[in-house]
Formats: sequence, C-alpha cells, structure tokens
Amino acid sequence: MRADIDVVVVTYQSGQRISGCLEALRASEACRSCVVDNGSDDDTLRCLDELGIEPLVLSANPGYAVAANRGASLGSAGYLAFVNPDCLVPPHFWRDALRLLADHPTACVVPRRLIKPGMVQLGRQPGYSSLKLLGDIFFDNYFNLGLGRLLRRLPGYHAPDWFWPHGACLVMSRRWFDTLGGMDESFPMYMGDVVLGRRMRELGGVILESGIDVVHLEGEGAAVTPARRLALLNAGRTAYAERFHGAALAWAMRLLAWPGFTLRRLLVFR
Repeated sequence: MRADIDVVVVTYQSGQRISGCLEALRASEACRSCVVDNGSDDDTLRCLDELGIEPLVLSANPGYAVAANRGASLGSAGYLAFVNPDCLVPPHFWRDALRLLADHPTACVVPRRLIKPGMVQLGRQPGYSSLKLLGDIFFDNYFNLGLGRLLRRLPGYHAPDWFWPHGACLVMSRRWFDTLGGMDESFPMYMGDVVLGRRMRELGGVILESGIDVVHLEGEGAAVTPARRLALLNAGRTAYAERFHGAALAWAMRLLAWPGFTLRRLLVFR
C-alpha cells in the first residue's frame, strides 16, 4: 500500500533516540520514513542498519535545513512531514493531520508536544517580536532568571498577527512545501521553523494544531554538548534578528549573550 505521507527524519549523533522514533513511525501505514544523516559518528548508523533502514548519508554536517530539503526531494507522496529523532508520534496523529489537511491545502498541521508528564507545549507558536528575541537571549544565557522573565510579561512580547510551526513535528502537502520554497538553508539549525512561519503568513497559509499529543524528549535528538547547543541557539536568533529586525538588534543580542554564555561555560558547561 502506498504511503500518504513521506516523513523526513534528520539525524546527527541520534543513536540514543532514533530507534524509538522510527518504531513509532512504523506503527502507521500512512507513513514512509526517509532518514538523512548529517555525518554521525556515534551508533546512529548501526541502529538504522539494525532496523533495515538505509539512510541518505551526507559526508559533512551541512545543517538541518539542507538535510531536510534533501530528504523531501527523495519522496513522492502527496504529503510531507518532518519529525525530530526525539519525538514519538502516535499513529492517530497522522490520521488527524490528513483529516485537517483535506480541507486546507495551504495549511501546516502540528501536534501538541508532551515535554514531560503534565507539561504540554503548543506546536503552533506565536510570532517573534524584538522583545521576544531579547527575552530568549536573557532566559537561556542567564540561568532563566531576572530580565528574561520580566520581558515575557510585557505587552507586545509576542507578535500578535502571525504564528510559526514548531519544527519538532509538522506535516503539510508537498505542493504547499514546494510553494514555500522548502526550508531556508541560510538558517541551518535553529529559527528555520520561525522563518517558515513568516513565509506561510506572507503567502496566506495557516497553521492548524491537532489535539493529539506527541511525546517530545526535547533536546535528546542529537548528542551535542549543552554549550554547543546554546551557541547554535544564540547564532540562529541573532541571524534571524539581523534579517528581520536589523543589524542593531542583532549586535545588541550578541553583546548581551556573551557575558552570560561565558559564565555558563565556566560554571555549568564543564
């Protein structure tokens, strides 16, 4: 039976989680999984071999967006999905997504994300303002304290007129993905899903949230150090700020991030 959805899973040092992710995807007849590996040197490839999956292996790590676009180009199903290796997607999410997309050709469907027992985060996220970018810098680089939490309470923290789909798990029609121009490869890791949301708004798309929960073991899809992960987050956010809010904000964010990031490396990331 031909699958309705090509599911692209991008791996990098994902050996600890990829088997669970792919076993969950195999439980649905609606899905065909395609794995693109970004040069893992842990046991990711061994796990894939044991599952009988032959990935597309990229010789270097060009970033998530490049790998995602390569994976998308390999399939032919009418619908296309992207799932992180640290997500466990139940089969009924795919059925619900197809139901929602049947009447909305320019929609993207996202699940609710179950981060830990009792903690659910929405997959449809409000847009970024300058305040929100500054809030993220403070919140992640300065031990979740102080000004970051204050900024989150201010009016205008979230951009009120647009949303973006959290990239851990999303599905849309292949035609709509192609119309959007795919993933923006100038954002190789973080903030690419935010840029995708902006593009959807520009072209009149909508983001629909399924009522189905997907377990998201956040931060466990790639075995990279906390310092490296935070550095990539900072880089993605400042690049986003520079493109959409101007160079002045981007430089301010870099200057604000540096003391906190340096302190975390000395006290925590050891």
